[in-house]
Amino acid sequence: MFKSLQKRAVTGIVLALVFVALLVLPAYSYSLIWGIVLLLTFAVFAAPLEFVRFSTDGYTQRAKASGYFLALFVPLVALFLYALYLLNSGRTDPILLSLADSISVFSPVEAALVVLSSLLTGFLLTSLYCFLVPSLSLDLVSRQLGELLLALMLFLLGGGALLFLPLLYGGTAALGWLVLVVASNDTAAYFIGQRFGKTKLSESISPGKTRIGSLGGLLVGTLIGGLFSWLLPDYLRVSPVLLVAFVVVLIAQLGDLSKSFLKRMHQVKDSGALLPGHGGVLDRIDGYLSSAPVLLLWLSFEYLFLAR
Repeated sequence: MFKSLQKRAVTGIVLALVFVALLVLPAYSYSLIWGIVLLLTFAVFAAPLEFVRFSTDGYTQRAKASGYFLALFVPLVALFLYALYLLNSGRTDPILLSLADSISVFSPVEAALVVLSSLLTGFLLTSLYCFLVPSLSLDLVSRQLGELLLALMLFLLGGGALLFLPLLYGGTAALGWLVLVVASNDTAAYFIGQRFGKTKLSESISPGKTRIGSLGGLLVGTLIGGLFSWLLPDYLRVSPVLLVAFVVVLIAQLGDLSKSFLKRMHQVKDSGALLPGHGGVLDRIDGYLSSAPVLLLWLSFEYLFLAR
């Protein structure tokens, strides 16, 4: 138990140091934005890759693996190419982004529309696979359609939001706030659940989680979001930060349960083994994937109604 916790802590500290370093470097030279973009790109591609691997018995179910790759990775590649276009066009330059009236600015609204377009594309590709493959029975169609739709929400909505956040005005700071809030929830839920937890939150899906741990994580994550609101750009601090933090933590916990549900369907404990003490990339970023669209929605609302 202690060795596992020690390994988990060391991996967490190393990841945190790398992430913080890459997050703050663009403040000194914007050309260094590539560091955080590439890190997020790796994460948003590695997580669905792990999902496809464990949901297709290590890619041995070739037709299923091909359909899942088509539905998930075609939209993800399109999102990545759009991010490259934005970086190369200069539309994410901080000087331009500070000019809210510029028609060339990359806005949260544009980011949200592009992410939603990728979700629609993924849904169409999912439908083509599930409904047009003649070898699939009705039971298989229902099962695969259900898990793919959940995967689309997690990997396309969440992955797209994570990929675009650092390209927005004040986005790197907002992303740092998001990671701090979700990480606080994860840590508090784990230790409070271990010490005081008795009643399981959802034993059939995630037997390690407890109700008191979930409530503790919700409380701590919300408070941390309020205490560290100074990390957010000025135009976001006028909003009800505690309310947004509460929603972010709640959605992050639901995302964690969604990931656990997908793993439970295929009877796997961890999504991978890349991160010692944590499992796979999906095991580490599930909460960020599910809560990032909430932050993007918040930024879009501010941009449309309050920041002008």
